[in-house]
Amino acid sequence: MKFENYNKKFVYILNQYSDDDGSHFFHLINLLDEIAKNNIEITLIIEKANSKPVFNSSSIKVILLKEKGIFRILELFLLLLKLNKDNFKKIFVRISQWAALSSILTALFTNQKVYFWHSGTTHLLDKERVYNLKNFKWFFTSHLPFRLVVKYVTYFVTGPELMVNYYRDIVGVNSRKLICLYNDIDLNRFNLLSKFEKTNLKRKFNISPEKNVILFVHRFSPVRKSLFYMPHVLNNVLEDKNNICIVIGGGPELNK
Repeated sequence: MKFENYNKKFVYILNQYSDDDGSHFFHLINLLDEIAKNNIEITLIIEKANSKPVFNSSSIKVILLKEKGIFRILELFLLLLKLNKDNFKKIFVRISQWAALSSILTALFTNQKVYFWHSGTTHLLDKERVYNLKNFKWFFTSHLPFRLVVKYVTYFVTGPELMVNYYRDIVGVNSRKLICLYNDIDLNRFNLLSKFEKTNLKRKFNISPEKNVILFVHRFSPVRKSLFYMPHVLNNVLEDKNNICIVIGGGPELNK
């Protein structure tokens, strides 16, 4: 079957967006623009946003959800039903469990396929929790929704291969549902600095020109187990006295 015979429409659901945010949510905008160049029609639905992203492609339609809480779930459900009538048969949900559940519910009444993207070891912490009244809210707002998504989503998307193994062996995702998808990198956004530019940049930050600079961008939080491995990483890197490590990031464990 030739590619031209495939349905070239899909819905992408993003849980949040801000034009002053440099996180992975922001980088997705460039990715969707690149995808649209292949004559793909995209409807981008954003759950929470303080601004509306602007695309180069006219094939991308942006919809900002207006409701909150359970009403947002209903708003999304009705919107997906409408998009199904316009032949949008694939729904790609990034991270948001409630958006995934709304999409799965819609799929019960349509022939749409739901792809849910998730990558992280956050649910390892579930085994450390005690199921009591203190964790009542967590169980019904986080744990249970995620387990329902794992069970009923059409495809569970993650990457790289080690995360595929993690979700199969530890989380219990059906291996037939798992899809490996690498994070995109737009190489055009980066330029190699000349030796002169590197030297001037080091001087700007009072770093000796002879030093090797290692940049580490990270969020320090219990979820990422930062305090477990970061001391080992820094010790190994700084064993060489010619190395200097610059860490950029925030999180509750930053100053610990």
